[in-house]
Amino acid sequence: MTNNFGACHHRDCTVWTTEPAACDCGGTANKSPPQHTVLPWHYDHQTKEIYILDDENEPCDVIADMETFKTPIDKAHTNGQFIARACNSHYELLAALEYFVKENARGRYVMDDVCIDAITISQARAAIAKARGQQ
Repeated sequence: MTNNFGACHHRDCTVWTTEPAACDCGGTANKSPPQHTVLPWHYDHQTKEIYILDDENEPCDVIADMETFKTPIDKAHTNGQFIARACNSHYELLAALEYFVKENARGRYVMDDVCIDAITISQARAAIAKARGQQ
């Protein structure tokens, strides 16, 4: 199982893309996968485990056992589901935010006739850096 996420390294572009071809900045995407366990991750209420599936759609690698935490079972279920959803949506959210910041820099975003201010863009850049582990 592999994913198609890659970062464009053309000029100063840092867009992550699910397209294996190229970023729209003109550079080509680096198809090296992230160093974590492949996505998507799943949560099983019975075993209380976050896991991945093999090529036959059978659970193969356990990423986390939520039962090992000193957390009430209802919170363990909620946490397990949240972790799986957050990890599975991470790259799509990051790509959307990076695209927003890039397009705003080109002057393309106006919302309700109000331009996005510098503070919003600064917050978006900080969120991108945090998601990339740079903060």
